[in-house]
Amino acid sequence: MERNEIIKYYSYGALVLNILAIIFNLLGYIGLTLMKLPGILLFLVAAGVDLGLIYISLSLINRLDPIGQKIKRAYHIYLIFFLLAVLMLFGNSLTYSFFPVADLLRDLTYIGSILAYFGIFGLGILTTWLNIQNINRKGTWK
Repeated sequence: MERNEIIKYYSYGALVLNILAIIFNLLGYIGLTLMKLPGILLFLVAAGVDLGLIYISLSLINRLDPIGQKIKRAYHIYLIFFLLAVLMLFGNSLTYSFFPVADLLRDLTYIGSILAYFGIFGLGILTTWLNIQNINRKGTWK
């Protein structure tokens, strides 16, 4: 199988996983508590698949091509946001443990954690979409 085909199918899989993770997490937040566990599991799988896609794509992308530069920048933005989002999720766990229920800091970190989850999914969709759009473009991939 050709390298572009591998990245193409991997990107489609990552796109579907990110969309499913958004749906299941939304269902968990609107009150369907049975969907929280599948939402968390899909988050972990989608984040792992996204990071794997970035790793594979960065090794196969032509960094001299302008579109390759654009995709590379999108990957770097994703990785920086992912690091900040993980720190926000960790901070939410800490404030949940140490601050009372009605504390403003606890509410703010909860909102931040929701934004972190959906930001990871949104940037995962963006990076996979960039791959899918440019997979057959000559000069973008090695």
